[in-house]
Amino acid sequence: MPEQGHNEQVLVQAAYDEQVPITEMKAHDICNVCGADITNNVTAHTKAHALAYEGGGWHTEWKEEVTGYQTVHHDAVYETRYVVDSPATTKQELAGYKCSGCGKTKAN
Repeated sequence: MPEQGHNEQVLVQAAYDEQVPITEMKAHDICNVCGADITNNVTAHTKAHALAYEGGGWHTEWKEEVTGYQTVHHDAVYETRYVVDSPATTKQELAGYKCSGCGKTKAN
């Protein structure tokens, strides 16, 4: 009897949502004396160094910053697999026999 089976869908990877960062390049003002980020406080900070006779000045550095997240949905992944319901069988049936003594045959 031949093998009998069927195809079925099997889950390989479940569906999931991924949070992907959204980034922007932003300018930061950096103190040349102490290295502090003085964005939005340039005048007061550099004035404090000047009053302490430490020198002064600042420069701008551009840094990539995360400004939010975007949700990206990934669908479930399935693959088709063959499932054996009943394996193939080989059954031998006696079709007849032959007498070893006289040579006569008999069918079933």
